[in-house]
Amino acid sequence: MTEAEYVLSMIDKPYRMLGRGPVFFDCFGIVLDGCKAMGWPVPVDPMKAPQGAKAVRRAFEAHADDRWKRCAPQSGAVACFPRFPETQHVGLVINGGVLEVSNESKWTGWTHLSKLKRKVEFVKWEG
Repeated sequence: MTEAEYVLSMIDKPYRMLGRGPVFFDCFGIVLDGCKAMGWPVPVDPMKAPQGAKAVRRAFEAHADDRWKRCAPQSGAVACFPRFPETQHVGLVINGGVLEVSNESKWTGWTHLSKLKRKVEFVKWEG
């Protein structure tokens, strides 16, 4: 499967907190699924069963260790909004853009890197 084919297969998948596919996804579920599908290093899932946005953020921050390296935007990188490790939301850099889903959007979408309007830092899993 190419990156473009994967992106097309994921557009309009519905959001669900802690969704790990194949039907429902949350933002980190998209990262995990995309890395697996593309054969990229798959990060450890830091979110076992947190309650609410603050708990999700704490789980991700606790998981942010030296296995994550800041990088330029590139396929397989994780887009951390607004910055790493104080992440509030993540997306997967793939096919020249960011694939993401959130509780605000309710559906997966893809945005070209040149069109991102929010503060973002990129990291790569090297675990």
